[in-house]
Amino acid sequence: MSALFPGLSTALVRSEEEIQESLLDVRARMGAVGFEAYLRSIESLHSPNDEQQSFGQWFLDQYCLFAGFLQVDFVFDDAQPVFRFGPAIVPWQQPGRRLDEQGDIPDETVANETHAGSDLPPHLSAEGPGALMELCKVVRHRDHHLSVRLILPARLEDLARNLLDHEILPFARNLFFFSPGLGDSRRVDHLAVLNQQALAVLNERLEQGMIVTVSHFKFQDLHIYLEMQGEHRTREIFRGIIEYIHGNLKKQDLLLQLTPLSYIMISPGATEEQILERFRSIYFQIRSLVLEYKIHLTTVTESPVRLGQVWKDLKL
Repeated sequence: MSALFPGLSTALVRSEEEIQESLLDVRARMGAVGFEAYLRSIESLHSPNDEQQSFGQWFLDQYCLFAGFLQVDFVFDDAQPVFRFGPAIVPWQQPGRRLDEQGDIPDETVANETHAGSDLPPHLSAEGPGALMELCKVVRHRDHHLSVRLILPARLEDLARNLLDHEILPFARNLFFFSPGLGDSRRVDHLAVLNQQALAVLNERLEQGMIVTVSHFKFQDLHIYLEMQGEHRTREIFRGIIEYIHGNLKKQDLLLQLTPLSYIMISPGATEEQILERFRSIYFQIRSLVLEYKIHLTTVTESPVRLGQVWKDLKL
């Protein structure tokens, strides 16, 4: 699994056997005909370079596929479907229908689990091997919210909650919510912004005759640790990572965050050897926790920039 999609966390790699067994149980429960719709839907997934789909949507597709999710849909502000995966085992979320009716939306980005009644038919949700469940969350940011619903094997509930809270929802926030410098009337695809920013810097420096080294900092999987420490400690760790990287940036460097554990650094005029030397003696320690990380590097030397190949070289 990790060889097919190296950007995924080790949590999925560790759970690969359980995911496969769960899908086999689901197939037995749904029957060959019912399960065929799921197989057809994943066969039609686009490649990461398909013009019909952003890299961000492709990235979410891969999470859903490898995590064993059967149906996933995101709706922005109860009005706009922004992501769908899998067949319609249950009806898709309809614009205007809220997953939660729990009062005011706080002025911060949080993810609350909702308690709406499940739309799953009894023969799919009844206890036993292959049972399905519905998991709904609402991610809020200021006056906006993203309704997220998953249909998945009940056996994978713990894995799904961990992936949602620590990987998928942080990524979705960056993808579907606001850029800090934009007005409240605009919602942007942050992966499109990433591509635009990277291309602007790369093209400008290449035109000046400089080489540009791009680095991907990928930090260790922290799921087990974060589950024990709670939300406050988690935020402290993520802030510490950013502060450590910022403390070692040169004036011309540009740092872009993909997820709380994944960062892109663009360094005009630097070689891969210089980047490795700069970070060779640096270790990331937040209180008593020393974080392990890997740096993947690639150097761009000429135009036109093949950005898809750059991301591939960086193991994204």
